[in-house]
Amino acid sequence: PSGGYLLGFVAAAAFLGWRTDAGELGRGWWFTLGSMLVAHALILGLGGAGLSFRIGAAKAWSGGVLPFLPGAVVKSALATLAVRWIGAHPVRSSTSKVASSSSTCSRTRQR
Repeated sequence: PSGGYLLGFVAAAAFLGWRTDAGELGRGWWFTLGSMLVAHALILGLGGAGLSFRIGAAKAWSGGVLPFLPGAVVKSALATLAVRWIGAHPVRSSTSKVASSSSTCSRTRQR
């Protein structure tokens, strides 16, 4: 990938991290899907812009952006489903079970 796409990945990760830290990424279906589409737009936009310096804007659009738009929409929809599913089904780690059982044991010993 060209430098534009690499910069786009960093920008997309920063954008989604910002939305997650603000507590807004999993807020609703449409908001989450919109955030995912913006992230893909950052990747393809910066990638296409970087590519246009090498091969021209028309070729960058037709070869470096347009063919990837349908996949970006599908991936955004799948990522939205994943975020919404994970939000509804939090994962419990095995360390949390150990921590809760050890605190129960210590309370039992104190009695």
